[in-house]
Amino acid sequence: MQEPICFFNGDFLPKSQVRLSIDDLGFSRGYALFEHCRTYQRRIFHLQEHLMRLYEGGKALYLPIPYTQKQWISICDELVRLNAYAEMGIKIYVTLGVASTGYFPSSGPTVLCYPYPLKAASFADPLSCLKIKTTSLARSFPFCKTTFYVPGILARSMHQGCDEILFLDEHHQVLESTISSFLSFKGSTLIVPQGPLLKSITQEVLVELASKDFKIERRPMAYSELGSLTAPFLASSSREIAPISSIDDFSYASMPCDEILHLRKLLQEYIEKQNWPLLEAFGQESFV
Repeated sequence: MQEPICFFNGDFLPKSQVRLSIDDLGFSRGYALFEHCRTYQRRIFHLQEHLMRLYEGGKALYLPIPYTQKQWISICDELVRLNAYAEMGIKIYVTLGVASTGYFPSSGPTVLCYPYPLKAASFADPLSCLKIKTTSLARSFPFCKTTFYVPGILARSMHQGCDEILFLDEHHQVLESTISSFLSFKGSTLIVPQGPLLKSITQEVLVELASKDFKIERRPMAYSELGSLTAPFLASSSREIAPISSIDDFSYASMPCDEILHLRKLLQEYIEKQNWPLLEAFGQESFV
């Protein structure tokens, strides 16, 4: 299998040649932002929104993001060209940089873009349902996509056998999973939980598609409401749409409902058009 060609601090080089310093604050202190995007037909899905979220995270954490939006797009397009995968995911890491002593870097930020092969999307494949457990372990900086995944990993260790973890806030309101947004149909209404959440590209795509055929409610969701939901599911760039069969002691249909299947069809048609306008939830700001 081809060794991935990565982008590391200005250079394109094989993955085996990437050398991250043990003094890098992303490694030694966990001071790093992360983005994950994917391709469809070797075109990166909503890359601009991923970059906008990266810049927003940089502002919030006082972590300078190198390169303009045009430069980032050029870097990612070149990664697609250099790596001969039919489809791929691209992981983008930006750390505060190398600091041999203390907390302040002696150089600029560290940038790593790492592509890896992904299975081509097949909307003919059956959907498998997930078993979910909840946790009240707190996440740091929930509005930023950082590399700090300790609460989710710890919760998975505490709940062996589940497929994913669903976070609850201090008021027992439903938030999101470790790597995905949480949404649910309640009859013909699509509920989008509100709270201290990461802005999700896949979620906003699905909400815009669903708004043509379903009522949308953006509001807080109490844990006690889980028992009355019709069809909860997770949404992310890697999972797309993943139905849920159980959350703790709440059980749901073991087969995807008509609403989820219809939403999946809408997503398939949207992807195949390859016409992906900027999502309204991310505004019109451009980082040139």
